[in-house]
Amino acid sequence: MIYRLLGPLEVARTATPGDVVDLGPRKQRIVLAALLLHRGRVVSTDRLIEALWHDDAPGSAMASIQAYISNLRRALRVEPGAASPIVRQPPGYLLDIAQEQVDLSDFLDATDAARRFAEDLEWESALQESERALSLVRGALLEGLGDENWTLPEANSFEEMRTERRET
Repeated sequence: MIYRLLGPLEVARTATPGDVVDLGPRKQRIVLAALLLHRGRVVSTDRLIEALWHDDAPGSAMASIQAYISNLRRALRVEPGAASPIVRQPPGYLLDIAQEQVDLSDFLDATDAARRFAEDLEWESALQESERALSLVRGALLEGLGDENWTLPEANSFEEMRTERRET
């Protein structure tokens, strides 16, 4: 699976265009986005509730989160019967996927490489890495979901790095 955050949230089974997974309704996609931004770390159910409903959570919030997680587990299975990358770990859930599966991780790696090459005055390599980073970008971080308060620090940081790469 390939997880894309640099633009609208998208999960693809392969690199083939159009081979995308149906991630369900907006709130379900927000759950996945929160897990992706904190990949490999536990995201508490309290944090998920805050991301979904802010200060206006319904009494059914926990049941809704469990339903969203169940739906996402099914959608993200590589093959029927395979383990889901979403793991229950108190006090919440974590997404257990490889760094290489996330476009944001690739972007950050290319950005770091470009910065190192520029510091060493290796301009051609710095430019190539900047172009590689920018080629991964399809829009704003979590476009369409990024207007939420919980995404602002990551979205602002991404935009700063994106601007820096454009200027290289």
